[in-house]
Amino acid sequence: MNYEKKQEIKRKVLKQLYDTGKIDESLSELSQAEYAYLLKELQDDNFISGIGFTNTKTTPVFWCDKARLTNEGANFINPPKEKVANTTVYNIQGGDMRGSTFGNDNVVTNNWSNSIKDLKDFIATLPTEDQKTGNEIVKIIEKKEIKPGVFNKFTDFLEKHPNVVGMLGNAVVWALSMHQ
Repeated sequence: MNYEKKQEIKRKVLKQLYDTGKIDESLSELSQAEYAYLLKELQDDNFISGIGFTNTKTTPVFWCDKARLTNEGANFINPPKEKVANTTVYNIQGGDMRGSTFGNDNVVTNNWSNSIKDLKDFIATLPTEDQKTGNEIVKIIEKKEIKPGVFNKFTDFLEKHPNVVGMLGNAVVWALSMHQ
């Protein structure tokens, strides 16, 4: 008996047990010995339980008055449908989310507007004199007066407050990428 035929008969026996709660060997085209070995294989594979076997000189004898279909057997005849997991992946590129691009491969959102807000918030925490200088930088960015060397006069301020450098870079990109 080939593999496909054997699997078909196994499914038939398991389906019969599932539908009627009994195993009836008269439905099989197998000999008593072949049928007994098939049931033994189903039990060894943990598809059924509660079957007894005895070997005689000529053929094996089996009794199946307590035969039960196991979960594995039920899954063999009715495979459970695989659940498809939600595969939304969010990619954050460029460090943390401030001033970075993030999205789910379908939609990408540039989060540059937060970078100007972050810069303003940080400048608000500085001493009054430094706030004046920081606000000048913000005005340059908001007016989009960005050209080579425009920030040269703020070198001392930027060295004093290195956190501003990263925020400034993000804010400049935000200003240059605005479509107005």
